Amino acid sequence: MVRRNQAGQSDDWNGEGARAIQGPAVCAAERFLSKRPSLCGAYRIFPTEEGGILFEFEINDWDFSVAFASDGSVEMYGIQIDGTGEMDPVRFGEIEDDFMKEFDDRVGRQ
Repeated sequence: MVRRNQAGQSDDWNGEGARAIQGPAVCAAERFLSKRPSLCGAYRIFPTEEGGILFEFEINDWDFSVAFASDGSVEMYGIQIDGTGEMDPVRFGEIEDDFMKEFDDRVGRQ
């Protein structure tokens, strides 16, 4: 039997056991998009094998990733494109003020 999420997407979409995108990841991603809509055109968006969603984007000479886990938690990390700077992964329980402050400190308020 094929398991499907609420949107009708099935598990094993990559043929290697990947989970379908989970509802809490979708809700967290939508909440994030609504908070910074001016950056929507910059995001490259991918499903993750764990049932989450990954946003990748370049801004201010940095390559950032924002990963929404299947449980709705969020993690941000990045590397400087033409330098040696790195942002180690920082995990947050949800899209809340602490995450948005970290995001804006790194990316700038757009």
